[in-house]
Amino acid sequence: AAAGLGAVRIGCVHTSQPERRAGEIDSIRREIPRRAAVLAGDFNLTLGNAPMRKISEQYNPDRALHRDGKNKIDFIFASDDLILSNCRVLETEVSDHNPVIADVGAR
Repeated sequence: AAAGLGAVRIGCVHTSQPERRAGEIDSIRREIPRRAAVLAGDFNLTLGNAPMRKISEQYNPDRALHRDGKNKIDFIFASDDLILSNCRVLETEVSDHNPVIADVGAR
């Protein structure tokens, strides 16, 4: 952790069936604070989907990291008081569910 960063809440996401995703994302948004927070994982949705637009209102996505075909569905979001750098996907041969990695610092 960067010097002076303090406690950061981290949420890891892998949404499930399409009919459940909107509710899952609403629950996540209620639980993750607007300050000192990182939310990352496989959302199984692009930024154009309504649930993802809601998250984008709360946090700006650092970038879309991984492609499922042509769609970017893996993201790292951070609250405005944090800086993300070195964002990447750790590619594995075991699964299409690869870890997303980033360095986090205080703004």
